[in-house]
Amino acid sequence: MPQSMTLGSVFVVIAAITDSIYALAASAAKPALHAGLVSYLGARLGGGVLIGLGIYTALAESRDAR
Repeated sequence: MPQSMTLGSVFVVIAAITDSIYALAASAAKPALHAGLVSYLGARLGGGVLIGLGIYTALAESRDAR
């Protein structure tokens, strides 16, 4: 029991540290990602990917579930 509590606590601490690092990195990268061309290309690329995946899904042949 104490071993599982220690492992759970270590997991929570590591998760909190990595999440904090991701949040700090995202806030530091925000000005560069909101620049005109980067923002425009990101939106167009994201939309194109979603449209392409929708078309692929609509045209894909269904597989029989057995």
